[in-house]
Amino acid sequence: MTQGEALVRAAQGGDERALEELLAAHLPLVYNVVARALRGHADVDDVVQETMIQVVRGLPGLREPDRLRSWVVAIAFRQVQLHRRGIVRHHPPAREVPEELPDPGGDFVERSLTGLLLTGQRRELAEATVWLDDGDRHLLALWWQEATGQLSRADLAAALGVKANHAAVRVQRMRSQLDAARGLVRALRATPRCPDLAEALESWDGAPGALWRKRLTLRDPGTTGNQVLDSDFFNNHDPAGHGESGVGLAVKFGAGEGNVVRGNRAFDNADDGFDFGDFASPVTVEHNWAYGNGVNRWNVEGWRSNGNGNGFTFGGGSPPAGAGHTVRHNAAWDNVHHGFADGGNPGELRLSNNTAFRNGAVGFAMPATPATLRSNVSIGNDRSVAMGSAAHTSRNTWDEGSWTAAMFRSADADADADAAAAQGARRPDGTLPATDFLTTGNGMGASMSES
Repeated sequence: MTQGEALVRAAQGGDERALEELLAAHLPLVYNVVARALRGHADVDDVVQETMIQVVRGLPGLREPDRLRSWVVAIAFRQVQLHRRGIVRHHPPAREVPEELPDPGGDFVERSLTGLLLTGQRRELAEATVWLDDGDRHLLALWWQEATGQLSRADLAAALGVKANHAAVRVQRMRSQLDAARGLVRALRATPRCPDLAEALESWDGAPGALWRKRLTLRDPGTTGNQVLDSDFFNNHDPAGHGESGVGLAVKFGAGEGNVVRGNRAFDNADDGFDFGDFASPVTVEHNWAYGNGVNRWNVEGWRSNGNGNGFTFGGGSPPAGAGHTVRHNAAWDNVHHGFADGGNPGELRLSNNTAFRNGAVGFAMPATPATLRSNVSIGNDRSVAMGSAAHTSRNTWDEGSWTAAMFRSADADADADAAAAQGARRPDGTLPATDFLTTGNGMGASMSES
């Protein structure tokens, strides 16, 4: 029997000091779960108190002392649900989300956001949570506890009353909604505001919520004429995903013509840099850079990067959607897995003037698509290319003979400086930084500019 289990048995046997120790140890955890789930509502203290009362009342009947933590979290989650349904007695209006929530057990917000590498984005994250529905907000509170090691995935699943694999699906869906909400927060702040967004907001009453998030974010059929321009997507990861989730930019689960992704960088993400899996219509993908994805920068135990950490992925789903994306003047370097991967996409991809350099697997992994590849550069990867028999290829480095990094303009002495410039600050107008990194001067590969 562990020390913790012995403490539970002692409390169950009437040892008041053991009971006080258990309550003191779990109060910060309960407070954090409730405070986050209720967004700073005036009833937080009441719900926490009711949770602890239920813990005291139910403790004698707990048959598995080793499950105490998940049992306490499940009670807290239940009390939050009761509050949301109006079963508790007090219902003052909710306050605006504060930047910091009070935490009797230490600065949980700071610790959790630092762990998620979101320290500089706390205001954005707080604003994004108000666009989630109640269920996702409750789950987010639990997931933050998991991210900081306060809960295990088994604890989280027990709190939800589901199996661990089902909990993983729910967490992934919640994070997708949170990412969409964060994008919406950025779009609402942008100056000048997107004309289409401004038109969609004409009937909005100014109150954020899940319904308006669904109306204002890009997803599902009818996702048309959108542009994602001059943005950076970095340091995304899910500690519980062990390297299998945390994409830079994902354009997925929808369809629609006229969408463009241009001038963006996706770097240092746990999973792929850019992921267009299961988007069923062609997207124009041009002048984007993906680098350093798939690396375990967070020292997560049990890291699984196999199959993840691509620079660009253009397929996914079951079965994969067939979309003939246009892919030109993009660069992928120093990613753990492929530079450019079809992801099983059976559509006719068109790739021209792209560069794959020093990626851990294949520069251009196109076994499923009848792709057309022209004037692409693949150097320093584990393999240059993997193509199916239906692919069409011309004037690529693998067609022209043996090419090395010497074809790039940057001399060896300048290569590191040029790479640092590519990964440095953007120009004052927000476009990609000026660099000679990976440029060839012979019409092959990415131009490494937006012109």
